[in-house]
Amino acid sequence: MFTNLQLPFDFSKFEKRKPPVQKAFEKANYDLLLKFRSFVLEAHEKVHQLIFSVFAPTEMDRNMPAVAMISFLRKNFIREFPLYCRQATNKRFKLITPNNEYVYIKKLDNKLRPSNIETISNSLIINQLTPDKKDKCPNIFLGYTTPGPGDYSHITGIYAVCLDGDKEVWRTN
Repeated sequence: MFTNLQLPFDFSKFEKRKPPVQKAFEKANYDLLLKFRSFVLEAHEKVHQLIFSVFAPTEMDRNMPAVAMISFLRKNFIREFPLYCRQATNKRFKLITPNNEYVYIKKLDNKLRPSNIETISNSLIINQLTPDKKDKCPNIFLGYTTPGPGDYSHITGIYAVCLDGDKEVWRTN
């Protein structure tokens, strides 16, 4: 499959973001982290009630449960944390904390990496890079894991993860 990453690309032309200290992030976003857990469990239940009860697995593409989950999560975040959602778009759901951290809500794989198609934009986020010298907001992922691809039988974990390329800087379970 052809992706943007196959094009010549020089990451050295971008500014590095400094990841937040884990304890400071957890303390400043304690309510958000607690609510996220309940939001994920509620969204998972709704996916089973409203999606799996209507569509057979053969009628769904592999992304349908993840898309439904993010839709339910988005609704809860907008309702409970409207100020965090001031720059949320339909393209990519991103929260901005009061300490100016970008928080992306994602399904995570078994290595706690966001389930994304590899693009330049996604690589910049994961590698803590920015094209804007003024934009130093670090990137954090709030996510959940399931038993495996396409298996939404239950949630196996709920995490906040800070990545810097292939390196996991920290994680909150």
